[in-house]
Amino acid sequence: HFKASSSSCHFAALGGGLPHQIAQNMPRFAGSLQPAPVNVMCRMLWLILLGPLVAPHSLAAAVVVQSADDGAASVVVDEGYSIAPAGYRHSKKYLVASFPRLKQVAYVHLPDNVWRPLAVGDVAEPSAIAIDEQSSRLFIADPPNAVIWWYKLHKRPNGLLETWGRRFAAVEGYAAQWLAVNGQGDLYFTGQPSKAGTNTAGKNSSAKASSVYRQDAADMSRGLSHNPVEIYSRSNSGNPNSKAWQPSGVTVDSFYVYWGNHEQGKKHGSVVRGVRKNLGTLNLGTRLLKMNDALDEVRGMTSTGTHIFFLGPAGVYGMPKNQPDTVHNDTIGLIAAAPGDSNAAANWNPTNIGFDGDATLYFTDSSNGVVYSLPAQNAAGHRLTKFSDAPGVHGVALIAFHRGAGAQARGNRYSLGCATTFLVLLSLVSF
Repeated sequence: HFKASSSSCHFAALGGGLPHQIAQNMPRFAGSLQPAPVNVMCRMLWLILLGPLVAPHSLAAAVVVQSADDGAASVVVDEGYSIAPAGYRHSKKYLVASFPRLKQVAYVHLPDNVWRPLAVGDVAEPSAIAIDEQSSRLFIADPPNAVIWWYKLHKRPNGLLETWGRRFAAVEGYAAQWLAVNGQGDLYFTGQPSKAGTNTAGKNSSAKASSVYRQDAADMSRGLSHNPVEIYSRSNSGNPNSKAWQPSGVTVDSFYVYWGNHEQGKKHGSVVRGVRKNLGTLNLGTRLLKMNDALDEVRGMTSTGTHIFFLGPAGVYGMPKNQPDTVHNDTIGLIAAAPGDSNAAANWNPTNIGFDGDATLYFTDSSNGVVYSLPAQNAAGHRLTKFSDAPGVHGVALIAFHRGAGAQARGNRYSLGCATTFLVLLSLVSF
């Protein structure tokens, strides 16, 4: 109830604002008709009925406005910034991207394409990123510091996104190049051991081979960040032609981990599938499957329930997960090539790709500074759609906040309201 008048404002955290107003104002008419004991009972009744509904808001930060006209104070709950993203009331999807040269990570609230920064602290070169949607964790690879950070993402009531609380090290002592997360929160990445200050990520030099690693969610929760599991490397992925020759883009599903090779893919495999190796007694076999050997260089990779999508120098490729035979032709599965614009085509550099969990792929062209989108339903050819200009963009990941999380939060707030009401009643009885 904001009154537009000459007023003085200050910011406060209310400990009992709205319940106090109700207890003070609502029983006032009852008090004029009933004796004092009944008046107390009326107060208690109003608290019981309305306390759980309004008590949670009394703990929120609020603006207290003192009117110069009548001296009455009114309360306005602070919902954050006054400018909210377009369509924020309906959309719960966010696209997050990294900008290494700017040392920044930013996001857009889909379908809006306006970039807003995320607070990530001191990160020398944010490159590959991934999001665990189940726990709302954002992972950011920082190769110069040989660390992968993780942050908690939080959706504000006005639709804006923010990092919540302090950051943690998911992996230390490794320069990661590409990241992926499975449904259990385990982090997969390709890269090599490194020390802070020696940036070898992104170069994919044969002198220091990359491997496929896994960092279990349980270890991250315990703060164990120095010993990820090397699951596939040159030494354990085939002889004489190792299928983990120089792993690049990586993705994972319920049973398998998939990766590309950044060089010599025609010899070692452009797209390779292997078991996750942490499925307990479930035996899926140990043989690595070369799904595609048509490209020498594969970059970013993502997956849907039925398809694998990956990037090469020529464009975006896709193939079914149940592809019966190895693909040898680089024209098979080419979904989208370089755009028709001659300048854009000359600097065409598709780098990272992500899936929104619904029906759309987003990928970055780091040289032209553009994010493109295209359908994810199949591996048929599609026209590119330019989603947004993003100079210096590199990594991309997506998250959707589902209704279940909001319902759980509302339940927690209701429980908090009930607890607050109980404490108030207890104090009245004691009084």
